[in-house]
Amino acid sequence: MTDKEMKFYNKRLLKIDLALESYVDFYNDKPNKLVQLRKQLRLFRIEKDKMTDEELKEAVTYAHNINKKIYVTVNIVFHDENLDGLKEYLIYLDKINIDGIIASDITVIKLVQELKLKFSVCLSTQASLLNSRAVKFWQSLGVTRVVPAREATREDLKRISKTGIEIETFIHGAMCTSI
Repeated sequence: MTDKEMKFYNKRLLKIDLALESYVDFYNDKPNKLVQLRKQLRLFRIEKDKMTDEELKEAVTYAHNINKKIYVTVNIVFHDENLDGLKEYLIYLDKINIDGIIASDITVIKLVQELKLKFSVCLSTQASLLNSRAVKFWQSLGVTRVVPAREATREDLKRISKTGIEIETFIHGAMCTSI
């Protein structure tokens, strides 16, 4: 590894470390500590922010060593040409033992179910979920946590919570919290 590659690599690990520390500082006593690493399919990553598969694997190991969870976002809007390699990508994520994915596309969620992958699936706010009937549908596909649409009212959240699913919701701007 060259000096330039090593600096980039160390910078990436520092970002992961800071993200973990920030989460712990903000949610210091919550039992369900979760870290979201924003990694999209290779086609949509910006080169300067690219995290290699090996770096992601090391991030998972690091997070698990300090009892944290890793959720990978797979919530782009998929066109047919974006589906090439999706199956292999999801299998790789399962192989490196991520804790879950955050997804909004039914194609991704059905593929996770069909492949019988062991990570959990969190439904992204991009799915615009606002009612308990939709929650039951997504639960039937293996979704274990939902992030309702930002337009969700307190009453919507109460009704959704009666389904027994885990809820993560926006409370201000783009900040999520589990309830």
